Amino acid sequence: MTNEVDPPEAAGFRWRMVDRLMELEYVPDGWEETLRVVPRQVFAPDLVWHPTSAGYLPLCRSDDPASWLGMVHRDDDRIVAQVDDGAPDGLGREASCTVLDMSEVTWLLGLITVTPGMRVCRRRRPRLPDRGARPQTRCRRGVRGGLQV
Repeated sequence: MTNEVDPPEAAGFRWRMVDRLMELEYVPDGWEETLRVVPRQVFAPDLVWHPTSAGYLPLCRSDDPASWLGMVHRDDDRIVAQVDDGAPDGLGREASCTVLDMSEVTWLLGLITVTPGMRVCRRRRPRLPDRGARPQTRCRRGVRGGLQV
């Protein structure tokens, strides 16, 4: 039985990604172990968009798990989660929603102070068509106010 959240092959991708970030000295003190064990793929959608010279091609986790994992664990580029404002007509033309690349994530980790017992929330931007809506706070595990650290 495989673990769908963190399949064994994901660890290899994750370790190579963290090794490269360490070589570039992008990982703040105290975060290396966490980056090696937290599955990056839980922060990415099942459908991502692969950039080509002609535009963006869809890449679905269930269609090609290995390629999808490779794309999700790149350290040097954002993961394109949506193209053409959510209405692609075949080949995607413009990235309209992305997941931060790991160099941006590690930079942000260096700016925060998280200690045991804190609750951490993620802020989510509204999706189309309600562009004028305020960002929503989305807390993990049903805990109002955030995820217990």
